[in-house]
Order: sequence, then C-alpha cells, then structure tokens
Amino acid sequence: MADAPLVEKTASAESARSHVTAWRRWVPAALLFILPLVSSLSEWRLHPDHGPDQPAPQMAWIKLELLYRQAIAGRVATAPCDIAITTVHGTRTLRMTQVPVIAHGEVRHLVGLALDVTEEKRIVSLLNEVSERLRAVLRAIPDLILLLDERRVFVDYFASDPLLLFAPPEHFLNRPVSQVFASPFREEFDRAVREAVASGKVQTLVYQEEIEESVRHHEMRIAAGGPERVVVLVRDITDSVRLAESLDEMNRLLERQVAEKTRELHEAKTAAERASRAKSIFLANMSHEIRTPLNAILGFAQLLHHDTSLNATQRSYLDTILRSGEHLLSIINQVLEVSKIEAGVVPLMHEDFDVAALLRDIETMFSVRAKEKNLRWEVTIDPELPRFINTDSGKVRQVLINLLGNAFKFTTRGGVSLTVRNTGPTFYGDDYFIEMKISDTGPGMTSEELSAIFDPFSQGIAGVTYGGTGLGLMLCKQYAALMEGTLTAESAPGVGSTFTFTFRALPATTLGAAEKPARHPMAIRLPPDLTYQALIVDDNASSRDVLRALLEEKGFLTAEAVNGREALALFWQGKPDVVFMDLKMPEMDGFTAIREIKKAAADRPIPIIVVTALGMEEDRTAALAAGADAFIRKPFKEEEIYTALKRLLAIPCADAEEDSVEHPAQERPSVAHNFSTLTTAQRDDIRAAALIGDADRLRQIADGMEATQAENAARIRHLTEAFDYEGLLRETGGDHEAT
Repeated sequence: MADAPLVEKTASAESARSHVTAWRRWVPAALLFILPLVSSLSEWRLHPDHGPDQPAPQMAWIKLELLYRQAIAGRVATAPCDIAITTVHGTRTLRMTQVPVIAHGEVRHLVGLALDVTEEKRIVSLLNEVSERLRAVLRAIPDLILLLDERRVFVDYFASDPLLLFAPPEHFLNRPVSQVFASPFREEFDRAVREAVASGKVQTLVYQEEIEESVRHHEMRIAAGGPERVVVLVRDITDSVRLAESLDEMNRLLERQVAEKTRELHEAKTAAERASRAKSIFLANMSHEIRTPLNAILGFAQLLHHDTSLNATQRSYLDTILRSGEHLLSIINQVLEVSKIEAGVVPLMHEDFDVAALLRDIETMFSVRAKEKNLRWEVTIDPELPRFINTDSGKVRQVLINLLGNAFKFTTRGGVSLTVRNTGPTFYGDDYFIEMKISDTGPGMTSEELSAIFDPFSQGIAGVTYGGTGLGLMLCKQYAALMEGTLTAESAPGVGSTFTFTFRALPATTLGAAEKPARHPMAIRLPPDLTYQALIVDDNASSRDVLRALLEEKGFLTAEAVNGREALALFWQGKPDVVFMDLKMPEMDGFTAIREIKKAAADRPIPIIVVTALGMEEDRTAALAAGADAFIRKPFKEEEIYTALKRLLAIPCADAEEDSVEHPAQERPSVAHNFSTLTTAQRDDIRAAALIGDADRLRQIADGMEATQAENAARIRHLTEAFDYEGLLRETGGDHEAT
C-alpha cells in the first residue's frame, strides 16, 4: 500500500482537523490508526489514491459506523471484526480490532489495529472446501475407518453408518490393540501393523466376529498413515463370504453333477458304440447269411434261364423266383445303404457333369410317362443356372428320379412340374446352391403323414396302396444332407405335394463335362485253342456250384477249395490262372489266403477276384488292401464275373453284337441280353420307365411282349425285379449310370 492516509475528511469537516489527532503507522500486514469520534461517517471516503471510482463497499462503512456509534455509547466491542475493502489491487479483507480512548470520562478516540487477513481467509476457505469434500468422500465409503497412534491405541474412528462398527466405540476407542482383540488374532493384527509401517505396503486381514450363533466376517486393510501412525479400513464382508461359500458349494455340486453326467454320457457313448458295433456286426452277418443262399437261388435261376427247352409256365415260375429273390436283395441293399449313411461312410463322388443335359434327358424320358397318363409335364429351368457343375451326379440323379417317380406314380390327374434354379452362392462365395422343386397334383398327405414321410419304412396311405419299401425318401434326404443341402416337403390332402431338393455344387473344373463312352453287354466265350484254370475258394457248396457252372459253360477248367488253407495247397499243386476267393471261411479266411497267394506268386502275379456275401464297404477296402484285384458282392450277375475276367485276363473275346456275327453256331443265351428286335417306340418306353424306376410300368411292358417276344419280356422282368435299371438302359442303347 502507498503512504497516503487510509481516509481523509472532506472540506466541510476542515474545522475539525485542528482538534483531530490522526496518525498511522505501518507494520507488516497491519495498520495502526487513531480516529476522532464524529457523529457520522458520511463525510469520510477512501483516499483518492485508491481510485475515485471505487467507493468502499457499503457493508464496510456500515460496520465502521456501527463501531463509532458503539464507541460513542461507551459500548465498544473488543472482538475482531472483518471488513472487506476494495483497492486497486483488488478486494482485501481487514480484521479490525479497536480499543476506546477515554479522556475526562468520555470516549474521545478510537485506537484500532487492522490486519490484512485476505490470504488467511482464502486458505481457510480452501481448507473448508477440502474438508467438505473429504467429509463427502468419507460418507460415501462403506467402511469403518480407525486411527491408531504410535502406541497402537485406537485414538479416533469414522463410520458413515453405526452398523459398520464391529463393536461399540467404548469397547475400542482410546484402548490399545491388546485390549480390543483376543489371541490369536491380536498377534496377527500386531504383525500386520508392524509390516505396514515398515514396508509401506497395505496389509490385509480377515477378522471373524462371533455374534450369538452367527459369525460375521470383517476385512481389515492396514496402511501407514504417517510416522508411527496407522489407518485401518474395516469392511463387513459377511455377505461376500457367504456368497463365495454358496458359490463354492454350488461349484462342488455342479462338479459332482458334471462328473455324474460325464460318467453317464461315457456309459451312454460306450453303450451306443457297442450297439453300433452290434448293429454293424448284425447287418454284416445278416447280409452274409442272406446273400449266401440268395446267391445260389439267383445263380441257378440265371443258369436255368439259358435253357431254351423251358415252356412258358416253367419260365414264369423261374421269373417269379428271380423277381422275389432280387426284390429281397434290393431291400438288403437299401438297409445296408441306410446303415452306411448313418455311420458316415458313404462318400461323395465329385465329378464334372452337364446338368443341363441331365435335365433335358429327364424331361424327354418323363414326357412318355406324362403322355401315357395324360398329365401335364412342365420343366422350368432358370436361365442363370450354370450348365456344368461339379458334384456327385449319381446322387443328384437318384434323388431326382426318386422324387419325380413318386410324383408320376401317385398323380392321376393334373400334372407334374420341375423347377430348377441356382440360389447361390452360399457364404463360401465361390459355389452354387441348386434348388430343384418337384410339384404334383396328386392325392396329397395329411399333416400326420407329412411329419413322418422321411422316417424309415414310413409310408402314407398312397404309398401303402402303390407299394414300396418306405426307404426311398429317407435315402434321398440323407443324400441331400450329405451334399450340404436339404430335402423338404409341403402337402395338403386333395391339393398335391411339393418336394424341394437343394444341394451345394462347385464350378466345373473343365470347360465341359466329357461324355462317357457307351457300354455294351458282353458275352464272354473262350476261343477253342485257349484254356484257363480257375480256382474257386468258398466254404459254401452252392456258391461253388454256381461259379463252377458259369465258368465251365464258358470253357474254363475249375478246381475247388473250402477254405484258405486248402486253397494254398491246391495253389502249390498247380498255379491257376485266376482265383475266385470268398472272405469268410473257417480255418483260414480269405484275407489271409489272398496275402499268402500274392506272396507266393510274386514272380507271376495271379489275379484274385473276391466273391463274397460281406456287403460292407470296409470289407471291400480291406480285401483290396490285402491284394485282391476285383471285388464282387453276392448275389452276383453273370456280367460282373465276365467283365472282371475280361479285364484281368485280357481274354480275346468280343462284345455281344460282334460275337453273334462271328460265332453264330456257338452262341449261348446270356443274361447280357440283346434287345435288337425292339422297335424304337418300345425302346423309348422301356428307357423312360427304367430312368424313373417305374417297376409297375416295366412289368406291364413285359406282359405286353410275352406273346410275341418272350425272351425280351423275360429279360425285362429279370432286370426290373433286380432293380437293375442301369442294365435296362444300357441294353436298350442308353448310357446312364446306376444310382
């Protein structure tokens, strides 16, 4: 501050200056002043050096006037009074302390000391703000806070809620630790305090308080709070401890339940594996035990078919034997196929093929059937459908033929439609997702029938009426799933049904799917100057008899063995040119015999053809791995034997058509039939029915030919009852793969 007087009198009070003694003296941050008493302060103002435009605050003058009036009245307050003064340096706070000066019994002057407490007031304000903030924080802390001094005495505490206290304050306040806690927690607490002071790290303890029959748990966090001072935060963690105990108990319970469920699942898995193995063994044994006698039945029936002396009645009986036996074989094959699908051993045979050509062929073949039944037949193909795709064409064809065959079989009025489009790509991004939708106006199905339509051996009313095994749709659905697609059905009684078949396909790896070369039936016969020795190894006499008759009829010399050990002995006596080997035999099975023969004939490999009633794919794989060169399942067809012989022995024989020209006198009837006498219309009719697997229609065609073309009729019946639609397509000039 400057040396100018704090206040001065106005001109109107100039007369009083003579008797007014005013002086001031500055000491650090203090002002000593003596003022005369006047009746009013209205004539006093701030010194001009302090700014003419900055009058003192009204409250400050009121306080000064109050002091004067109290002095005049002889009631001067000696307590300090704070007065805010505005200066060029800002607002300052002066703490005024005044004492009256009494002369001749009257108060004549007021002696005062004004201290600048501006900074003190600011610091106090900040301290109050910080204190309030700390109090708010403490109120928000759900903990009890204890303070220990250097003597380990509880000197203070804070609790936002009295319920936080683990004991009444009088039980621990101003008491040492030794009087608050009992042993052994007392020693544990004392060690934690020493460690907290020495290391500066927070120590944590859990204190258990026993209250009547319950126990409460308190977590204590101990930290150094200054030299030899300790702060203890106490939190009630009883609920957390109980929750943790409950969780531990639940975890133990869950672990026991999981262990129990795991054991049950393991037992169930073991039982399922045992059941699966038992099922596989049963199916394999069933297949073997049924196929073996069935092989004799069908084999001898095929041989009898060569006999031209049979009359019509005898041939009819023979056809019945073939039809019944081959129908039984088809059921066995379907059951085994279902088993293989369930076991996940049916592979996808990926290949490039022309899907447009397949659909055109389907459209043409079903046109004949639609015309016969006077049905509308519509095929709609999306222009965006790719022509060439890569997937299992055989399974696509089988599913499509099965669904369309059912549609035409059950529909008597209206029509059938096929809509094909590509709804891909899938999330893979580089593929197609083909949708084939088959709709008909047949009798339809109820909701109950529809819900079970894909179950094995399940048939609706129409299915029971028209016949069937009840496995076709189930196989189709399994094939769809195998091809990463679906097969769904919608139907309503009296309206019809719609089956939607979808599958995933890849782009073709070549620009076009190559057409397969045409195949023709073969009638093998050895030239007169050529002799082959065949060894037949089978423990079943009828199976040996069938093979022996077929081979000897074609000019082969044969030898027979009933097991692998006997076969090895005959092999060493005179090495045969070809061996027909069964797999399941006593003493030495076929697998072992194959390996031994291959080892013995290392210098001159001898082809081994497995002919077995074991129908599982793993049997075929194992036989080929042992060294077999061909694998044929019983009951076999003659052409299967002949095809294997021609391939393995390179027999110089001709196909059926060439053979009939070059050796007309020696030609014998063969199962590989030549339908050369059929008209074009008859061929188309047979192929259309064969393509969709319509056995009823094929039987009608055969019945119509019986009077004029008995052998053709018999052959059609034979292949139909064997479900050999591929053979019918092949022998009537079509080139289609069996599915």
